[in-house]
Amino acid sequence: MSFFSEASLAMIPSGYKTSKVYSAIPTSGDGDLTFTRSNDTATRVGPDGLIEKVRTNLLTYSQDFSNAAWAVDQVTKTTGQTDPNGGTTAVLLTSINTSSTYMYQVKAGLGCLSIYAKVGTRSTFSLIPTGYNNGAFFDLSSVTATASGIGSLAKIESVGGGWFRCSVATSSSTDFIVSLSNIAGTDSVISDTMTFAFAQGETGDIATPYIATTSAAVSVGPVANVPRLDYLDSSYPRLLLEPQRTNLALYSEQFDNAAWIKNAATITANASVSPDGTTNADTLTESTFTSDSAFIYETVVVTASTAYTTTFFVKQGAGRYVYLRNYYGAGNAYHTIVVDTQTGTITQASVGSSITNASSSIEAYGNGWYRVRATQTSAVEVALLTIIGLSDIATPTVGTFGQITIASNAGRSASVWGCQLEAGAYATSYIPTLGAAVTRGGDDCSTTSLQSASLIGATAGTFFLQTTKTNDTTWINQRIFLTSDLVRSLLIDTSSGGQIRLRTWDASSVGATITTSGLTNGPVKYLIKWDGTNVKVFANGVLVGSSAQPSYAYATYSALESTAYSNNNISQLLFFPTALSDADCIALTA
Repeated sequence: MSFFSEASLAMIPSGYKTSKVYSAIPTSGDGDLTFTRSNDTATRVGPDGLIEKVRTNLLTYSQDFSNAAWAVDQVTKTTGQTDPNGGTTAVLLTSINTSSTYMYQVKAGLGCLSIYAKVGTRSTFSLIPTGYNNGAFFDLSSVTATASGIGSLAKIESVGGGWFRCSVATSSSTDFIVSLSNIAGTDSVISDTMTFAFAQGETGDIATPYIATTSAAVSVGPVANVPRLDYLDSSYPRLLLEPQRTNLALYSEQFDNAAWIKNAATITANASVSPDGTTNADTLTESTFTSDSAFIYETVVVTASTAYTTTFFVKQGAGRYVYLRNYYGAGNAYHTIVVDTQTGTITQASVGSSITNASSSIEAYGNGWYRVRATQTSAVEVALLTIIGLSDIATPTVGTFGQITIASNAGRSASVWGCQLEAGAYATSYIPTLGAAVTRGGDDCSTTSLQSASLIGATAGTFFLQTTKTNDTTWINQRIFLTSDLVRSLLIDTSSGGQIRLRTWDASSVGATITTSGLTNGPVKYLIKWDGTNVKVFANGVLVGSSAQPSYAYATYSALESTAYSNNNISQLLFFPTALSDADCIALTA
């Protein structure tokens, strides 16, 4: 039997646009899923295996320097110059004074400034975030970048054709200033010239690929209402559906920031390529020896008796063992795990007596990177310290407060990136932050045409879903509905212990409940069929439960919905207008 050809609805994530996921069957659009997600803070793993974030060029008219958005002081603009792509959007700046010679745009929220530059009669210029004596000085002849007043995050890179991309990062800026002088604004020569193109201002601490803008900022990536087709650990995509979550960890990629306190450790910013494919991962290195190890930490006030999940990405450096310690700041309320960054395994997990529901895991993200997770609940409402440190052995001694001890300082190091602290009993996709917590809206997809388009059987039918079971711990975390209204529905959901539950409702009455057990986290195919007499549930090639079919259960179902508080990922979804045989159900889910 060709299950695909016999299906009345087949959704295999591939085609999508804003607010829509297309079904392969039917092609009329009746089986398409309507999709929503608020805000531009989501991420996904793209087909190249890299984490894709929403990127925004905050500047307006980024390659139209004739626009009034670009003001000048003591320089003239000659537009229509040849740009790096062979177009005519570049601008020639000519100084008409010996100081304060610049072009600028005022825009709040800038974290990294970048522009393409080409030598004219002058080969040096400054890119200044806010005010003079603060910025970066670039020499295109010697190909050097010197930062002043903002650390050392300045970069110059040849892009061919005599063009260089120059960038400088700052914690926060309202100005984008391109100056034909040094940072102090004092070494201009009248009639000096340089050519510039492709200006970009973004929130992060590193320049990302250029995004052209006109009258408004432009964002690219998994922006609001764009379905996320996620390729983590797979060559084919899954539709990622997650609840609303907030990353409480500040400066999630900038461990050099003062928000992260250092103990016998140093941070080298933007030292290696991170899981998002850019050189923005930091290196954590032992600096001086202390017996309680080298570590960094950040403190967040949390709510008592609430599960919290901490994750971060790590890659082996000049050392092997790294630990994550969640400490609630009082007594023995701690959860400490040690990971082997060479093998990608957890070598030790220690839990204080004041902690409940503790669990941990590690997941490969490619190129030597791993995402480490620790989840726990504390009965005390205190400040949670998220601590990332270096260990000398796989199973170190753990103290009363979860701290580890080391024997000596051997110059160990590790690459770290992307810390996340979220309220919840499992980890969701990464949410980047800067100086404030960031919330990602929940994903919601649905269709309301199941009955009208004859996609589902009224008295008999089959529903198949291929997904990946996560480490959920409550029934509501991973669920999908077939429903006709708010009180009449069929529900599939999962919980801890590998259980899958099917329930049917009519008003306040529970019509049937089937609960499975024994499914481990990972890929799962499950199927529900109803034949007018019974309802049966299959999972991974096994009949796991059956019940008498309630007379009301399926007659009026018209909608499919994965709610915004669920945690699902859909690799394949099929409907059949008839009840498949038990043998076919086993074959389809095997």
